[in-house]
Amino acid sequence: MIDFEGSVAGELIQGGAAKNYMLDLGNSTFIPGFAEQLVGKEAGVEFTINVKFPAEYHDEKLKGADAEFKITINEIKEKKAPEINDELAKKVGGFETLDDLKADIQKYLDGTVKAENEKRSYEAIFNKILENTEVEIHEEMIDREADAIMADMKMRAAQHGQDFDATIEKEGKDKVRKEVAGEALSRIKNSLVISKIAKDEQIKVEPMDLQAKLQEVARMYGVDQTTMLKEMYKNVNLIQSLTQQIVSEKVSRFILDNNKVEYKK
Repeated sequence: MIDFEGSVAGELIQGGAAKNYMLDLGNSTFIPGFAEQLVGKEAGVEFTINVKFPAEYHDEKLKGADAEFKITINEIKEKKAPEINDELAKKVGGFETLDDLKADIQKYLDGTVKAENEKRSYEAIFNKILENTEVEIHEEMIDREADAIMADMKMRAAQHGQDFDATIEKEGKDKVRKEVAGEALSRIKNSLVISKIAKDEQIKVEPMDLQAKLQEVARMYGVDQTTMLKEMYKNVNLIQSLTQQIVSEKVSRFILDNNKVEYKK
C-alpha cells in the first residue's frame, strides 16, 4: 500500500499521484522499473525513485520523459493461497461443497469452449461464403464507410488523450486511408451478404427479439429497461443498430445450424 507523487522536470504529472494505492509487485502494470525499485524498502519511510516513460507512451508530453516519484510505503502485504475445501467454496460463491464449486467452474469452461468453437466455425463458414460471392460496391459507399471509420478512430484516440492527426501524419495519410478503405470494403460486403441471407431465408426481427436485446443492453450499461426504451425512441440510430445486431445474430445461428464443421485435433 503506497502513497506516490510523480513529477517531470519539477512539474507534477497530471494523474500521477495517489494515496494508499495497492500495488502488486509481481503483476505491476506501472511503467517499467517502478515496482522493481520498491523491493527491499521499509514501510513508513519516504524515498525517491527515478524512471523513464516508454517512447510509445500514450501521453505525448510524457513519451520518453525522465520522471521522479516520491514514495511512502504504508503497509506491506503478502498473498496467501487459501486451503481448497468446502469453506472456500462457501466464501467465494455461496456453494455448499467444493464439488459444487468445481462443477460451476467446469460449466463455465465448457461454455467458453463452446462459444469459442462456434465463433471460429461461423468465421470459417462465412469466409467461405464471401469467397464465393460477387458484390458490386460503388466507390461512394466505400468512401462514406471509410469516413465513418476514420471519425470513430479519431474519437477513440481523443478519449485516450492521443493526437490522432499527428499519428496519421507519422504513419502516412495515404497508407492509413488505403488500409481503412480495405476495412470499409470488407464491412460493406459482410453487411450486404448478411442482409441477402436474411432476405432469402426470411429471417426477421420480431418484437420479442428487440425486447430481449433491450434487456441485454440495459444490463450491460447498468440501467433499467424503461430508461433504455426512452433512449431508443429518442435515437433512431440506436434502433437501427440494435436491429442490425439481432439480424446478424440470427443469420449467424442459421449458418451454424445448417452447416457441418469438422474439428481437427
